[in-house]
Amino acid sequence: MKGDRVILVTGAGGFIGHHLAKYLVQQGFKVRGVDIKHPEYEPSPAAEFELLDLRRWDNCLQATRGVSEVYNLAANMGGDRLH
Repeated sequence: MKGDRVILVTGAGGFIGHHLAKYLVQQGFKVRGVDIKHPEYEPSPAAEFELLDLRRWDNCLQATRGVSEVYNLAANMGGDRLH
């Protein structure tokens, strides 16, 4: 059943990740969005949204707990320096 599965979208604060999360929610999936920053233009449609730095292993384990699928869109896009 779709609603029972948790799908993780990393990079969910970015343009493509945000729209993918929105699409998956519209399809009836429970979505967990993860990013190092909050979405810029509107709140995330994900049922859960966590601010995590996925360069850290412990954060990766936290983000993936109980998920069925992962869409990895997290990337360093350049420009900003995140610490």
